[in-house]
Amino acid sequence: LISNEQLPNDLKQPFQYCHQGQQWHYPELDIQILWPKEKDLAFVASNQNQYSCVVYLQFKKVDGYRNFLIMGDAGWEAEYELLKDYPNLKIDVLVLGHHGSKHSSAYDFLATLKPKLAIASAGFDNRYGHPSQQVIARLKALHIPLKSTVEQGTLSFVLENHKIVLHERRLDRLWLSRGF
Repeated sequence: LISNEQLPNDLKQPFQYCHQGQQWHYPELDIQILWPKEKDLAFVASNQNQYSCVVYLQFKKVDGYRNFLIMGDAGWEAEYELLKDYPNLKIDVLVLGHHGSKHSSAYDFLATLKPKLAIASAGFDNRYGHPSQQVIARLKALHIPLKSTVEQGTLSFVLENHKIVLHERRLDRLWLSRGF
């Protein structure tokens, strides 16, 4: 399963682009691809961010965080389509689109989904300033807690005693002692 057209030249294994409707079911986990739509796969090469895979994970027989929406690099267009196609989507954890870019995580999208927690995966001091201050403000206005790899370091969801819990791990901030 591949999310865009950047394929290795020597790829010998069969592959399939991710698209809405693909799903896998396991005893403790359901995985669904919610975006992009199969009819839009021709546009992937020209807009890889917007048409990146959006993955929905539903853990079964557990407490705590159960429903995860991983937005990849998708932005507002994908968010709008997701709200139309899945109006009753239950989300506990939202991994913000495009590292928390100002072109993702629209107010209405966040307000409709009402996740218990938002995650921004971005590098420290990244040149784009992700997660953006606009997205942080939207989350605050909606009282949605944010955890960011910039601030918290490594974020891991772990199954402990039939409950999925979040672990944060921050190594020493080595870059603070370096001269730039």
